Amino acid sequence: MIYTVLGLPGPFTSWCRAVVCELVAERGERASDTHIAGSLADVATELLRSDRDHLVFSVGRPDVTLMARLKEFRRPLLLALSDPRQGALHLFSSGKADERTSVRLISGDCSCLVGFDGVDHVTRLHLEDALADPLSAIQRIGAVYGLKPDASQARRVLERTVTQLADATGPEIGGADPKAGLIESFGEALGAAADYVLGGFEQMLAGQRDTPLIITKEFFLAGDPPHDHVTLPLDMTGRARFIAFGPYMHIPAGAWSLRYVVGFSAEAMGTPCIIDVGVSEGPVYHELTRAHMAVSSRGRMEISLSFEITDPLMPLQVRLLTEKAIFDGRMAIGYAEFRRKSHHDAGDLDTSTLLPPS
Repeated sequence: MIYTVLGLPGPFTSWCRAVVCELVAERGERASDTHIAGSLADVATELLRSDRDHLVFSVGRPDVTLMARLKEFRRPLLLALSDPRQGALHLFSSGKADERTSVRLISGDCSCLVGFDGVDHVTRLHLEDALADPLSAIQRIGAVYGLKPDASQARRVLERTVTQLADATGPEIGGADPKAGLIESFGEALGAAADYVLGGFEQMLAGQRDTPLIITKEFFLAGDPPHDHVTLPLDMTGRARFIAFGPYMHIPAGAWSLRYVVGFSAEAMGTPCIIDVGVSEGPVYHELTRAHMAVSSRGRMEISLSFEITDPLMPLQVRLLTEKAIFDGRMAIGYAEFRRKSHHDAGDLDTSTLLPPS
């Protein structure tokens, strides 16, 4: 038997898997326990590797094929919901990724898990509910998979897994305040930037699908080598070239509108530019939409584009390049705001609006 848990990487998802394994053990059988990368091939590999009666696996970023199968076959699934900030801190504190990479990776998990919102054979379990009443949470987990325990069995399972549940609020993943944990672990500027985007995903996973995602300059990169992450205004002087690109973040599948807020110096006025949106598939860049613009004023400008994402595991890029050489000029990145588009205008994929400076 295969038991599937959907959830972000981290202690809470691990606890949910452990509970299922212990419930299987209460029936005198054995189950192997693992977190997979996200493909059907990964599931097959674990099945071939295991010599036990059952496989309990969790996944946070199922690829398009696995996601389709999990929905199509309508087998009961548990969605273990924890704060995305904790997921990023887990990857960072365990040495699996640096600060920015951990946020980018978790954005991919979140973007996939949002796709299970409203699916009727998915049961949602929040970390807060498990902490408040772990015995009820164990019974809920068992009920999902037809393994519902009686009261004494639930107590035994809790005794054997209580340490793992406590790890779900460990200090290395932010304790009781993951937002403060981001600031402490990542630094004030990057921690705040991470909180913007991960806070948006937290609301999406809570069912607020129309929550905007705000990605600030800290996740964009300068076009000039060595392509450092942006901290200061960028020099546009010189030949036609990319000025900025990134953020290599993931967003859920669907139709989206982008509001890209930037600022230009007076010297950059009149410069023709291209802004495009696309996704990366390994080394290959797939452009989704583009717009031509000219810097029309000094200071703040807002650039709007619309596009559609079909695969949430392809990281997103917003790129700005100049179309001709200029003698002087600077550009500052404010943020990129991504909002879901309503169904009736999802086909409007090629608009560009420049707003006057505030």
